[in-house]
Amino acid sequence: MDADALVALSSAVLMENAVGQARGVLFQRLRELCEARHGAGRFAELVGQLAAADRAALEDGLFRREWGPIGTWNRLVDAYLARFHADDPDAGMNAYSAYLAEADLTSVGRIVLRLGSPDFMIERTGFLWRRYFSTGVYTATKVGPRHYTMELRGGTDIDRIAGRPTCACGPSPWLKKGFELAGFPHADIQHVSCRFDGLPACSYVARW
Repeated sequence: MDADALVALSSAVLMENAVGQARGVLFQRLRELCEARHGAGRFAELVGQLAAADRAALEDGLFRREWGPIGTWNRLVDAYLARFHADDPDAGMNAYSAYLAEADLTSVGRIVLRLGSPDFMIERTGFLWRRYFSTGVYTATKVGPRHYTMELRGGTDIDRIAGRPTCACGPSPWLKKGFELAGFPHADIQHVSCRFDGLPACSYVARW
C-alpha cells in the first residue's frame, strides 16, 4: 500500500468517529425537485412523516444553513424515495443527483474542466465530494487512458456518513452530468459495489 493510500485509509478510520454533516443545499435542491415534480406542499407532508428530531432540524432554518445533520439527510432521502419512487428508488435518486448537478455544476463543472482534462476532474472527486459531505474519503486511481476506479470509505453508520441511496446513485449521475455540461456527453460512470453489502468501500468505475 503506497503512502497516499495509507493516508486515505487513516482518514477513513478517523471519519468513522466523526459527526457527519450534509451541506444545506442538498436539502434545498430536494425540496425544489419534490415540489416541482409532485406538487406544492408535498415536501412539507414528507417532512411531517419524519421523527421529531429530524423534523426539528428541517424546520430550524436548515435550508439557510451551510451544513445540517447527515442522519437527517439520509432519513429524508429514504422517506422521499419510499413515498415517490417506491417502484424504482435508484431511478428516483439518479434523477435527483442529475438535478443537483444541473443546478450546481453548470458553472463549477465547466470551470474545473477548463483548468485541465477530464482526468483533472476525476482525480479531484475527493474535493468535489467534500462540497456536499463532511465525512467519507473519496479517492480515484487511474487504470489507463480514460479509465479510472474510485472508492468511497468511511463506514456505514448513517448518522456519520452518506447512506446507500446517496453513495449508489449520487456520485455517478452527478459526475456524468458534470462531464455532459462540460462537453463530454458519453462518460460512463458506474457504482459497482457497496460498503452497505459488507465491503470495506463503495467502488466505482469511470470511462469516457
